[in-house]
Amino acid sequence: MRKIIYLLPLAAFFICCPVAQGKTIYVAKGEHITLPKGTWGSQNKKIAKIKGKKELIGKKKGKTVVKNNKKEITVVVKKAKEIRLAVGDYKEIGKGKWNSTQIAAVKNKKLIAKKAGKTYIKNKKGKCYKVIVEAPRLSKTTAVTNDPITLKLSGTKQKIKWNLSNINDFSIKVKSWNKVTIEPISMSGYTTVTATVGHTDYTCRIYTGNVIPYTTTVCQNTTQNVISSEFASSHNLDFSTEDPSIAEIDTHGNIIGKKPGLTTVNVTINGTVKKGSICVIAPGVKYSLSGSSVKKPVYFEIKSLEEAKPYIPTMLYQAFNELGFQFKSKTKEEMYDRLGKDGYGGYFSITDREIGMYNKDCISVLHEFGHFLNHLKGYVSNTDAFKKIYEKEKDGFLEDYPKTAPNEYFAESYAYYRLAPYQFQITHPETYTFIKEMEDSLSEDDIKELWYKYDHLWE
Repeated sequence: MRKIIYLLPLAAFFICCPVAQGKTIYVAKGEHITLPKGTWGSQNKKIAKIKGKKELIGKKKGKTVVKNNKKEITVVVKKAKEIRLAVGDYKEIGKGKWNSTQIAAVKNKKLIAKKAGKTYIKNKKGKCYKVIVEAPRLSKTTAVTNDPITLKLSGTKQKIKWNLSNINDFSIKVKSWNKVTIEPISMSGYTTVTATVGHTDYTCRIYTGNVIPYTTTVCQNTTQNVISSEFASSHNLDFSTEDPSIAEIDTHGNIIGKKPGLTTVNVTINGTVKKGSICVIAPGVKYSLSGSSVKKPVYFEIKSLEEAKPYIPTMLYQAFNELGFQFKSKTKEEMYDRLGKDGYGGYFSITDREIGMYNKDCISVLHEFGHFLNHLKGYVSNTDAFKKIYEKEKDGFLEDYPKTAPNEYFAESYAYYRLAPYQFQITHPETYTFIKEMEDSLSEDDIKELWYKYDHLWE
C-alpha cells in the first residue's frame, strides 16, 4: 500500500511557526551595526543591507524589516548630521538618552570627544549624529629663530582661528586655512602662537633674538642669570661652559663667575645649540670717601669686525656695514705714521670710514665703536646735557685719558657699558642711562643722516 505524504503550503508553515515581533532600531546612513545571533535577511536591501550573517549596513533613508527565523526587527535608516570635534572638545546636543562609545560619549547634554575615530551617537527618539573625532597636531610646539617660521596644523578639517600673543615683536601671515608664517620684527622677544579648533587650543612658543645673550658680564664669585627663568623652567635645556674654571652654569641658567677671563656658554634648545660669551671680571668697584672709581675689567682681544659683533648691538653693526666702514689691523709703525706719536692703541676715522687697531684689547676696540655711535647720534657728546653728566661723573675713572674731553669720555664709557654694564651702572648711573638711550634709539634715520652729512667726503 502506498504511503501518501501531504505537503503543506509554505504559508501554512509560517502560520504554525510565527516569527517573534522585535523592536524598532535606528540606523544612520553608512553605519554598520551587529545584530543578535542568527542568520538575518532584509526585506529591502536598498534601505538596509545584511553583510555576512548579522552585519547590518544602513544604505539610504527609509524603513524596512530585517529578520531571522526567530526575530523580526524594524529598521529605520536616517541621514545623520555630521559633527567634527577635536579630541577633548565638546558640543551641546540637548536632552535625551544617548548611547556612548569608546570614541565619543554624552554627559550633561554635552557630546564629548574621547579619542580619534568615527562613531555614531543616537537617542531613543531616533536623533542621530555621525561623529568624527580628530587629533590635530601643530608642526612645532617650541621654536628659537631669528628668521620667518611656518607652522601647520594638520589632522583636522575644521575651521582654525589663529592668534598671536605678541604683535609688537612678531607678525603673522595666514598662508592657507591651516598654515601660517610667523616673522620676527624685533631683535628680541617671544610670542605664543595659538591655533584654536572649537574649544581646544594648540600652541607654539617662539623665541627670537637674545634668548641667550650674545655676551654676559658677571663679577667673580657672583651669580648672573643668562637666560630667562620663564624659558628655562618651561623647557628641557642642556647647559655647559667651555671653560668651567672661568665660569660654571647651573640647570636654571645661572652663571657663576669663578675667575677673571672669557669663556663661552652653550645652551642646547630642542637640539639646537645657542652660544653666548661670558666675561668674568674681578671685583672692580673701589669705594672711598671721595666716591667710587672703575678699574678696567678683564682683557681679551677683538681682532676683527666679526669678533666684535657679539659685543655691539645689531643696529650699530648694521650701520658699520651699510656705510662702508672697515675694521683694520695696524702695526705700531702705521699708527705712528698716521698720528705722529706713540701711545695710541687705535683710532676711529669718520673721513676714511675705518677703525684702525694696534692694541686689540676689548676696551680699546669698543672705545672706537663708542666714537662711531657718538657720530651716528649727531655727536651728542657736545650737547649741554651730556657735558653736565661728564663733569659730574668723569672722576669715576682711574685713568686720565677718559677725562680729557667729553667725546673721549663718551667713547670710554661706551666700552664699559658694553663689557661691564652692571658694574658701570653702579659707578656712573647718569652716563649709563644716557648711553642706553642713545643705543636703544639708534635707527635707520641716524644712518641716513650720517650718510647725507659725509657722502661728499666718501665719494
